[in-house]
Amino acid sequence: MRVVNLTAKPFFTRFGKDHDLSLNEWRVLIALANRGAMAAHEISALTGMDKMTISRAVRRLAAKGRLERTADTQDRRRTLCSLTGEGRRVYMAIAPNAKRRVTALFAGLSAAEADTLSRLLAKLERTAEGLGPDD
Repeated sequence: MRVVNLTAKPFFTRFGKDHDLSLNEWRVLIALANRGAMAAHEISALTGMDKMTISRAVRRLAAKGRLERTADTQDRRRTLCSLTGEGRRVYMAIAPNAKRRVTALFAGLSAAEADTLSRLLAKLERTAEGLGPDD
C-alpha cells in the first residue's frame, strides 16, 4: 500500500487538482484508454475496485463529459462505457507523466527481479481472488 500511495502522491498534488479528477476516476480512464469500451462490471473485474466505487467514478466522469455510456449493439441490456474526446484529452495530459513514474519506479530492478516481482504479484492476485469475505 505504501508503494502505491507514494507512487500516486503527485497525482493528488498536481493532476487531480489540475483536472478535477479523483484517483479512482483516473483508474477508470486508464482502463478504458487501454482496453476500449467495456461495462462497469468489467472495469471492476479488471481493476479489482469494488462495483460501487466504479459506479461513482463512472457517474462523475460522465457528468464531466469525459465518459459516455451507450447500449451494447450485441446485447442491448448491457451498457458500455467509453472515453469521449475530453476523456482522451485528460488521459493524454496525465499518461506520459504516469508512465515516466512507473518506468522510474522499476528502473532500480534488474530484469530478473522485475520478472520475479511480476510472477509473485500474479500469484498473490490469484490467491486474493480466491479469498472469501471471512478469510
